[in-house]
Amino acid sequence: MLRSALNFGFGLLLSVMAAGSPVSAETHPFSIHDMLAMDRLSDAQVSPDGTQVAFTVRVTDVAANKGRTDVWVAAADGSRVRRLTTHDANDWNARWGANGVLYFLSTRSGSPQIWRLDTGGGEAAPVTTLPLPVNAFEWVPQTRSFLLAMDVFPKLGIAGTVERDAAEAKKLTTGRTYDELMFRHWDTWEDGKRNHLFLLADAPGAEPVDLTPELDADVPTKPFGGLEETAVSPDGGTVIFSAKILPGSEAAWSTDIDLYAVPADGSGNLRCLTEANQAVDTEPVFTPDGRSLWYLAMERPGYEADRFHFEIMDWATGASTRLDISYPTTELDRPLNLSPHGHKFSADGKSAYFMAGCLGQSPVFKLDLKSRKVTRLLAKGNVTDVGLLKKGLLIGMQSLKSPTELYTMSVEGKDLKPITGFNGAKLAQTKMGEPEQFTFKGLERRDRVRLRGEAVRLDTGSRRLGPQVARGLPRARRPAGQLRQRLPLPLESAGLRRAPASPRWPSTSTARPATARRSPTPSTATGATAPSRISRRAWPRRWRSIPGWTAAAWSPRAPATAAT
Repeated sequence: MLRSALNFGFGLLLSVMAAGSPVSAETHPFSIHDMLAMDRLSDAQVSPDGTQVAFTVRVTDVAANKGRTDVWVAAADGSRVRRLTTHDANDWNARWGANGVLYFLSTRSGSPQIWRLDTGGGEAAPVTTLPLPVNAFEWVPQTRSFLLAMDVFPKLGIAGTVERDAAEAKKLTTGRTYDELMFRHWDTWEDGKRNHLFLLADAPGAEPVDLTPELDADVPTKPFGGLEETAVSPDGGTVIFSAKILPGSEAAWSTDIDLYAVPADGSGNLRCLTEANQAVDTEPVFTPDGRSLWYLAMERPGYEADRFHFEIMDWATGASTRLDISYPTTELDRPLNLSPHGHKFSADGKSAYFMAGCLGQSPVFKLDLKSRKVTRLLAKGNVTDVGLLKKGLLIGMQSLKSPTELYTMSVEGKDLKPITGFNGAKLAQTKMGEPEQFTFKGLERRDRVRLRGEAVRLDTGSRRLGPQVARGLPRARRPAGQLRQRLPLPLESAGLRRAPASPRWPSTSTARPATARRSPTPSTATGATAPSRISRRAWPRRWRSIPGWTAAAWSPRAPATAAT
C-alpha cells in the first residue's frame, strides 16, 4: 500500500507545471494541495456471495493535520455506493463474516478493537475488549473464528504483557540497553515485544489463543508484512505463516524468511516448510480443493527485492515444484520474467489471478493452471487489489493521473467499468500533462521500458517533459555496474533548456580534475555558451562502472541550439 501511494504521489507531482498559455479559470495546475485533497481507497474485500464490496476510504483533514478512515460498501454492479461508518473514530480493516455481517477494526473504545455491523442496518457493536490493541485480523470461516495479530512479550502472553507495560510506565528512567540488532527499524524503537498470531473463537466469553507463545520473532513480519503472509488449512486445523526465525543479530541482515506450520490449538509445535530456501518465502494460499499450497519465493539470499516465482507444494507429501512466470511481450525483443504477488484462485480451481510489474505498469494477469498460459488482462494502470465477483473480477486501480478507484471487468479482461468515482470531480478541476511510455537501450544493449510525463508549470503555464525515473536493483548487495539512478531526458529535441545539473562530487580533499570544472567554453559556431563535459573520473566510483556511461553538466544559460 505504501508503495502504491508513493507511486501515485510522485506520478501526480511529475505532472505539475502547466500549459502553453495561462490556465483557464475553470481548471488549475495540479498541486500538493490537490494531492492531499484526494480520497484514498484501499483494502477492497468482496462479500462471500460476490455481490458487494467493502473498502476503506481515507480522507485528509489538512487544517487538523490528520487523516480519518471509514468503511464504505458498494454494490458490485456499481448501482450503489454508501458510507457504512460515520463515527469520529477511525474504522478500517473490514472483513466479511456470514449472513451479511461485516467485521472491522475501530478506535471507538480507545484502542483498535474488532467491531461488527450488519450491513442491512443497525448499530456497530464491539466484538473484542482486549487490554492490548489489535494490529490486524482476518475472519476464518472454517472455524468461525478470528485470526488476529497483537504485540506481546514472548512467553508472557496478554496478561503478562499488560503487567510489564504497567511496570515500565512507573520507571523514572527511559534508557534501554541493546545487546543485538535490530534496535530500531525505520522510525520505531524495539521494546522487546513481538507480533504474535492469535485465534479467537466468535463466541461469548472466548479467549484468544497465542499460536506461538514462546516465539521470539514477528508474525507477521515487520515493518511491512501483513496477514497476507498467513493461510489457514481447509480443515481449519493448521495455520501457515511467514517468519524470520534466526539467532541473535543475524535477522538484521538476512532475508531468510521461511514458511512455518503450527497447530490451531495453540500447542506451539512449529514445523518449517521451506528450510531448503535461504531467501524469502511468503504469501501462502491454498487451492480451492485444498491439495496444494501456492506461495511466493525468492531465489537469491540477501536480496531484499529479488524476483518472486511461484512454488507449488503438495500438501500431503510436502514436495514442491517451481513455476516461473514469463510473459511474451510485443513491446520488447524478449519475454519478460514477471514477479507475481497477490495471487487468488477462481472458485472452480482452473485459473489464478495475480498482479505483477510489467513495462512500467502493474496490471493484473490470468494464469491457466492446466496449460500454464499467462494472459495480461490490462495493459495500463497500477492494480492494487484483485477480488473475485459472482461474475467477473473486481480490481482497485490507480494511474499517474488518478488515485485508486474500484472497477469491475470480465475474467477475460473486457468490459472495464468503474463502480466508484470519489476523485472524479476534484481531478476535473485540475490540469495535468499526459504520461507516455518509451523504450531505450539499457545494460547489455537490451530494450528497457519506462514512463515519462508531460509536466505543468505553476507560474507560466508552459508545458515541458517531466523527468524519467530509472529503477535499478535493491540497495542490498547491488552488483557493480547496476544502480538506482536518475538520468536526464533529451529535452533539447523538444526545444527546451536543461535545468542546472547537480552532480554528486566524491568526497575528497584533492582538487577536481580540470575536465570536471563547470566553467563554460564559448561555442565557435554560435558564440553562445556551450555545455561542458564532466570527466567520468570525477563521479563516484560506483557510477563509473556503468559500461558506456557518461554525464554532461549543462550551463543554465546555454540555449538548446548550443548543445553538443
